[in-house]
Amino acid sequence: MFVPDMMTTNAYRALGLSGNATASEIHKAAASLRRVAVLGLAGTTAADLPQLGEVPRTEADIRTALGRLENPEQRLNDRLFWFHLPPESRDVKARAQTTEATLGQTDGAAWEHDEALHGLYVAFEAGVDDAGVRLWVQALRVWHQVVSDDDYWALTLTLEEQGGFEPAALPSEIDALRENAVRLAGEALMVAGRDALARNDGSTVGRILDTLGELTDTGPWAALAQEDIAAPAVERFRALCGTVQEEFGSKIVREQDSPESNKSLCDAALKQFRGEIEPALQRVIQLVPPDHEAAQQSREAAALCLSGIATDYTWADDFITSEKLHEEALNLAHNTLGAIRIEERLAQIRVERLRALCGAVRQEFGSKIVREQDSPGSNKSLCDAALKQFRGEIEPALQRVIQLLPPDHEAAQRSREAAALCLSGIATDYTWADDFITSEKLHEEALSLAQNTLSAVRIEDGLKQVREAARKQRVFGALKPISSAPSLRTINGFGFMLYGNSDHDADTGSYVATYYFVALFIPIIPLARYRIIAEGKQYRFLGKMPLRRGDRWHLGIAITGIVAMILIGMISSSQNPSSPYTPPTSNDSDSAASSPQSSQLSDLKARIESGRSRMTILKTELQPTIEKLTTLNARMDALAAELKSLDEQQKAGLQINISDYNAKVKAYNALLKKRRALIAANRTNLQTYDDLLKQDSVLVDQYNALLR
Repeated sequence: MFVPDMMTTNAYRALGLSGNATASEIHKAAASLRRVAVLGLAGTTAADLPQLGEVPRTEADIRTALGRLENPEQRLNDRLFWFHLPPESRDVKARAQTTEATLGQTDGAAWEHDEALHGLYVAFEAGVDDAGVRLWVQALRVWHQVVSDDDYWALTLTLEEQGGFEPAALPSEIDALRENAVRLAGEALMVAGRDALARNDGSTVGRILDTLGELTDTGPWAALAQEDIAAPAVERFRALCGTVQEEFGSKIVREQDSPESNKSLCDAALKQFRGEIEPALQRVIQLVPPDHEAAQQSREAAALCLSGIATDYTWADDFITSEKLHEEALNLAHNTLGAIRIEERLAQIRVERLRALCGAVRQEFGSKIVREQDSPGSNKSLCDAALKQFRGEIEPALQRVIQLLPPDHEAAQRSREAAALCLSGIATDYTWADDFITSEKLHEEALSLAQNTLSAVRIEDGLKQVREAARKQRVFGALKPISSAPSLRTINGFGFMLYGNSDHDADTGSYVATYYFVALFIPIIPLARYRIIAEGKQYRFLGKMPLRRGDRWHLGIAITGIVAMILIGMISSSQNPSSPYTPPTSNDSDSAASSPQSSQLSDLKARIESGRSRMTILKTELQPTIEKLTTLNARMDALAAELKSLDEQQKAGLQINISDYNAKVKAYNALLKKRRALIAANRTNLQTYDDLLKQDSVLVDQYNALLR
């Protein structure tokens, strides 16, 4: 395994000295070695750690070592990576036999340093297999502890001051070495990683990068080392992406009449993306942790390449494939600067696809409408089919656009406007099916969609034109003509009367009342409903209407009660044949007549109160969620505005802080994820609350109808 020069050619090692040697001891050792060199007796001894390689000790080597130790910066480096204790203390047996008394005579910081350095040399010998990298983690952690301890650097400063060195090392030079001490020790790992990458040894590269990932708590050097190792692979990958884009993107004919030739180019580009870029991306991602900057840069490059291919598909008139590939690219570019650009492209594609879809629906169904007064049946089926396609395709497509963009974004407004005009067209077609009520409802929905757009005025004009016809259809559409007015006579409180007052129409002064059979003036059986105009104490009947749902329930309960009373009477009569028949008193009659209605009112009231109690509980539970959603929306809007501003600055050629931008993107995506999770977690309660609200409205209408 590679051993750095600061260890193999260490000046203290070359001169056979410990790191505690003074200037005078260094010069004496150099003079002695020169004499030995002249005699040709110099060689490597056990104290020189021969596993690091042979120690050359020629005259030139000795001068070089002496020169290194006269330079303060090189002297500090060489001392850091050599032993402070005398050579005899480096023997393994000597270490094992060291007693507390011996330690008391030796500087503790020097001993800990030598122990940590010995661990590094053991790691060098172990290599970078599975067992070796574990030794590296252990050795570098121990080394980090030593070089982070003030005692060792106090020892270094003392050696400089008392060693008689000229010039002595400055405190600033010692601090600089202290900051880089762990990086220098781990340099062998970086070299091994780059070498493995050059040999396409992915398993070794991944193992070394994982090891560096475990060492991030020893300083920023580990992350920088990961980036340094992975950088060549990332650059090769980005170059591959650029080559694919250049090869195919430059050949796209960006004109409306070349979809077929463009389609073949796009298919070829996508095939090369799947066959070369995707496997290459997987190889890069396997080298580094998923959240490492090198992985993010590679994913961003692949995403931008795929987004470019997706955009080219629009020139092949294949918006479906374009949208699908843009979604895939956006997923790849998660938490990268390129995600904003891809998101904007995806929004534009979705807008174009939505507008094309709206045009296709209008062309398919609107062109078939028979605009004549005698074709409501066939027109109704066409309108229903068009509305079904609007609900099934256009509405989901609109939601996909809106999810990507702020509500006031121009693309979002254009999408809402296109959908609104399509819906307004369907609403107008319903007038040719004589369904003005549905037309009015759809016009109102379209007007809400088109809010703050130029088309809102057109849709509002259409709504005004249809409202009068819709009102008349609501008032008179369900009426059935009658040949004569029903009887309103009673004899001793028994007969027929009108009760209730609903569905007023101001223009005709009419309203709807329910026609009951009454007993002692108590409404027992609802028989029909009529739209009437009150003229003093008399009524003018405009037509008959079907019973409401509540009326049908009332009718069923009344009939059931009457049948039950008859059966009870028959059973009682058969059991007591001699008992004389006694007519019911007025109080019994009132009770029998009113009991079905009272029972129904009591049941409705209990259901209303139960529903409102559940609504109160749900509202209390949902209030914190609503407040959180409001806060999240405000924070996301603020971040989106900042990101848009930064993106515009970059497009204008201004330099921006990429780290700050990425942090904002990451924060925005985290908030978006939290918002979606919050909605998903409370979807059931929100739906239940909405159902209870609708149920309450229906029950209240039924209750009020019974009271009339």
